[in-house]
Amino acid sequence: MGREKRIAGLFGLLMTGFLICVLGVMGAAFHGDELAQAAARQSTYQLTVSRSRGDFYDCTGQKLTGRNQETLAAVAPTVEAAGRMASLVDGEYRQAVGSALASGTPFLARVPAGTESSVGIDVFSVTDRYSEEQLASNLIGYVDGRGNGAAGLEKAFDAALHLDGSLQVTYSVDAVNRVLNSADREISDTRTQGEKGVFLTIDRRIQKIVEEACREAELDKGAVVVLEVETGEIRALASLPSLQPDNIAEDLENPDGPLINKALSAYSVGSVFKLVSAAAALEAGITPEYAYYCDGSIEVDGQEFRCFDGTAHGTVTMANAISRSCNGYFVSLMQQVDPAEFLEMAKSLGFGQESVFAPGYTGAAGTLPTEDSLLVKRALANFSFGQGDLTATPVQVAAMTAAVASGGLYREPSLVKGVADLSTGEYVYLQPTGEKRTVMSMKTASLLRSFMEKAVEEGTAKAGKPESVSAGAKTGTAQTGQSMEEGEVVQLWYTGYFPAQAPRYVVTVLRADSTDNGKQGAAVFQKIADQLEKQGFLS
Repeated sequence: MGREKRIAGLFGLLMTGFLICVLGVMGAAFHGDELAQAAARQSTYQLTVSRSRGDFYDCTGQKLTGRNQETLAAVAPTVEAAGRMASLVDGEYRQAVGSALASGTPFLARVPAGTESSVGIDVFSVTDRYSEEQLASNLIGYVDGRGNGAAGLEKAFDAALHLDGSLQVTYSVDAVNRVLNSADREISDTRTQGEKGVFLTIDRRIQKIVEEACREAELDKGAVVVLEVETGEIRALASLPSLQPDNIAEDLENPDGPLINKALSAYSVGSVFKLVSAAAALEAGITPEYAYYCDGSIEVDGQEFRCFDGTAHGTVTMANAISRSCNGYFVSLMQQVDPAEFLEMAKSLGFGQESVFAPGYTGAAGTLPTEDSLLVKRALANFSFGQGDLTATPVQVAAMTAAVASGGLYREPSLVKGVADLSTGEYVYLQPTGEKRTVMSMKTASLLRSFMEKAVEEGTAKAGKPESVSAGAKTGTAQTGQSMEEGEVVQLWYTGYFPAQAPRYVVTVLRADSTDNGKQGAAVFQKIADQLEKQGFLS
């Protein structure tokens, strides 16, 4: 109550100042010379209430932007308007409105739905571009104060989304933009319905499932990608923390970087890359029964490489090495493979290559070691289990996982279908579909799937085992070499597919810049898989 009284008191002081200003202007009107000078300085002030802009749509034709209406008031600061606004707003917002009233310049204010126009206040119902909890906000981006695309797909497709037309109120004002007569204003509405729309591969329903799963699992920094195995189309893409398109100033101050789309940014990869190592070895003719005795570490050229926490796995074959994530096994295994063939497998699976989703909108290429650098035994050992000079985006890891799930066929992931004319339903621009290529035999892919399914049933991926559907998955903990007071900074990965018998979706989860080995990624995978099954996406 004390805070509300202080705000109300401040509002009263602002109104008092505003009334003094008004009376001063009225007094000046009685002086003929001053009146003539004011008339000479008279001009207009244009207040833009709303601008026309095309919307984004999901793969089912549902809007991703422009879904809600909001009520805005164009306010000409007058005594009558001040009294009316005092009854329409409360809390901290009342303070902001009070300051705007005291300035004497026309302004826009949000008011409750159902508010009617009155003296000095013109009320309009307009489309709110972004929802309060905007889905896929980091992907869509945001517009600037003039309604132009400033980031994300809003910027990439700004020309296609731009429409001529706006709702404006024009006032007669004096030299300092004070309204001369609130009744003397002109309302111009040239808004048009969205003539074009940008259609994405995102499914709004799946995107909602993903973002809810992240909140429930308390995944606060990282990314999630849901990829459809058969098509390579991205059905959901989330970056955390989420962008607040209506509060960019606050996001700029957030050290966790909500303006950075982490799903398209490159991070250290870690053990999920062992799938690439295993694929290269199998394609080179090495049997999956190749065995290695792990005592917790392996020495290469004078350097020790340890398994996670120094765990000794004993005698392991490829199946156990993947399900239990044995580093030493892969260091030993990849000494049997030509480094050039190993590197070529990584490239064929999309690593080290920029992902182009639309003109001007791409995902990072990440990094790969050179063929020459892999002639250094220590560098090859690091690369064998996903460390060293290797980074990749969550989208790239998802595409790699999908190649295994599909039986060895790699599809470049897609995010944008194109731009459509809404009046005809025809596409005026189609985003080229990504390349498809066979990168491993069906036998190799089948073996890798069986190893990943073993990891879910009894290995490191067990924490993410769905309750209602079978799955295969691989975990990864990538060291970054950076330290904080809480410990070493690591990137935690969980990538997998479901159902195991006939994979439909791949889900890749990154928990970024962590200093502990929490299970948020596994929990997110589990929740998404169970919800997709529950809501009929797997039937």
